[in-house]
Amino acid sequence: MMRAMGVADEVLGLFIAQGSNSYAEQVTMEEHARQAAALAQAEGASDAWVLAALLHDIGHFLEEPDSEFGVTDHGTSGGMWLAERFVEEVSEPVRLHVAAKRYRCFVDPDYQSRLSSASVGTLRLQGGPMSADEAEIFEAERVDRVIDVEQADAEATMKRLAKEEGIFAGPSSGGSVFAALSLAQEVENATIAMIICDRGDRYLSTGVYDKP
Repeated sequence: MMRAMGVADEVLGLFIAQGSNSYAEQVTMEEHARQAAALAQAEGASDAWVLAALLHDIGHFLEEPDSEFGVTDHGTSGGMWLAERFVEEVSEPVRLHVAAKRYRCFVDPDYQSRLSSASVGTLRLQGGPMSADEAEIFEAERVDRVIDVEQADAEATMKRLAKEEGIFAGPSSGGSVFAALSLAQEVENATIAMIICDRGDRYLSTGVYDKP
């Protein structure tokens, strides 16, 4: 709990210190973050994706601006900062959102006309719309399906991993295994791979292993 409060305080501190910046936009960074999160929530996104939407531009708060539009490579810096504090479901969309905009402008040329002038400016600095080769590489990272996993199922599977397999992991790994097992019920003659992506010791202070 103390770690969670510490991270929340860090995020709030960044918004208090720099959320009023606009970087050539008509809204402040805080207003933009709130708008993005509200839109994600309205679309029925998961809590992790809503949080990613809220924090997607946090990289602008972590380094000195290199242009009137803020920090050009804020996706990478923001994603790395969040990866040390949040699960991958939060940090990865942030890391990839700059590349995703460049990709969208490649596959949908009209999309660029709907961007704000500041967003067009950052797009230019970030390399413009992707080339065909860049888009092919980016597509390899795309996800073709998302399996929603309830927190209780992720934690229960996490405990099964420890008890039955001797794998001391965290809830994210439990969620991955639960999703893999669910998928196994749908397909035949297939090999399903997943990754144990976190360590259980990181969650001991949260009390998650103390729950019955």
